Amino acid sequence: LKKIVRRDEGVFAVTGEGVDKVIRYCEQTRLTYKLRPTADWPALEISGILMHRVMATTPRADAQAKVALLAPLHGAVLETCMGLGYTAILSAATARAVTAIEKDPNVLAMARINPYSQELFDNPKITLIAGDAARVVSGFPRASFDVVNHDPPTLSVAGELYSDDFYGDLFRLLRPGGTLLHYTGAPGSRGRRVDLNASVSRRLTSIGFVNVRTDLQTSCILAARPARPA
Repeated sequence: LKKIVRRDEGVFAVTGEGVDKVIRYCEQTRLTYKLRPTADWPALEISGILMHRVMATTPRADAQAKVALLAPLHGAVLETCMGLGYTAILSAATARAVTAIEKDPNVLAMARINPYSQELFDNPKITLIAGDAARVVSGFPRASFDVVNHDPPTLSVAGELYSDDFYGDLFRLLRPGGTLLHYTGAPGSRGRRVDLNASVSRRLTSIGFVNVRTDLQTSCILAARPARPA
């Protein structure tokens, strides 16, 4: 990380040659937010839970792998749960426009002080929406996006983002032939009593998505809205 010192808004940076740790505690949520250094871009950690994959990969490499699944990536892209915005930034390199939603103002605050997230605020192709994705997506017109990148918190934290109603909204706002990229995490995770990949795949298929498949490298499900008949 570049050298940053912030002591406003509950943010503290411990510095050496660079930033070793950036911490924000929120009284309202009673959660601690950290930028955790890695081999490349920092990972977001919320009260001990990492929001990025770091086992056998890095936040940058993981974001690149996810965006590569969507290549060639053009048109309008929706990010439902932006986080530090790495996939949104990489998508904006080729997409016409990127709309990114983030619910937690503390995460937005961490993104603002993260040097590798600054393009979120500087790139005119990226539009940020501070809000709950479960509510925001219902307000988009039908067929607004060519790609949706859905990277929600865990099922236990945000079950509404795995619901049939929410998936129906994603289907509605995708253009015919559009692609959904849905991060689900590694199947068979410790403590999980359901096969989340299988459950999500069944739900997406029942909604009307086609070509539903799992990419094991990124722990993502890809699906498409059917193209219009020829």
